[in-house]
Amino acid sequence: MADEKQIYVSFEKGYYKLNKAELLKCQMNLVNLQKMMNHLKAIRANKKRYLAELNKKFSGMNIVLERLDTKMPEAGLPKHIKKKVKEHKKAQENVFEEKKVKIKPIKQVKDDEVDNLDKELLEIQRRLKELG
Repeated sequence: MADEKQIYVSFEKGYYKLNKAELLKCQMNLVNLQKMMNHLKAIRANKKRYLAELNKKFSGMNIVLERLDTKMPEAGLPKHIKKKVKEHKKAQENVFEEKKVKIKPIKQVKDDEVDNLDKELLEIQRRLKELG
C-alpha cells in the first residue's frame, strides 16, 4: 500500500456539479432498473403458477366434457368419422397426460429489498437536490 501513488485531480466548480449531477442521475436510473427487474422476476414466477393452474382447470374441464360425452346419445355418424373422433380424443388425452406441471409457491419481491432500493433512491435524490 505504501508503494501506491495517489493522484489528485481538481475540477472547476460548475463542471464538477454538472458531472456529479449526471452521476447521481445514472445511479437513480440503476436503482429504478433494479426495482423493475425484481418486479419482472415476481411476475415471471406468478405467470408459471397461473399457467399451471389454468392447465389443471382445463384438464378438469376436459374430464367433465368426457363424462358429458359418455352420457349423451351418439348420433348416427358414419364409421370413418367415428374412428376420426376416437383418434382425436385419444390424441387429446395423450397431450394432457404429457403436460403435467408442478405448482410452485408464489415468488414475491422481498419487502426489505424494495425498502432498501427506495431508501437508496431517496438518498440519491436528496444528494442531487443538495448539489443543484
